[in-house]
Amino acid sequence: MAVDGRGLEMSGSAAAVAAYDRALDQMIRFQAEVMDTSAAAAEDRSCVLAGVLCAYLALMSTEAGAVGRAEQALAAAPAADGPGAASLLPR
Repeated sequence: MAVDGRGLEMSGSAAAVAAYDRALDQMIRFQAEVMDTSAAAAEDRSCVLAGVLCAYLALMSTEAGAVGRAEQALAAAPAADGPGAASLLPR
């Protein structure tokens, strides 16, 4: 497992986690590059949080197709598993 900039273990490659960290920094600073950086991180489908970030950013949009993009980002992420994961899934 890779470690993010805060020392937390994350799924995904070291490159995807580094891109995810850059995307978080860009989001906090309201930089437009956040969309490209988060999409690059999400290319590694094992980096689940990158897919979740892409969905979140899509939902923050005011564009008509944003919900569809959020659904696509979440559908591309691997299914949640492990203890308590079922409580995170929609019913």
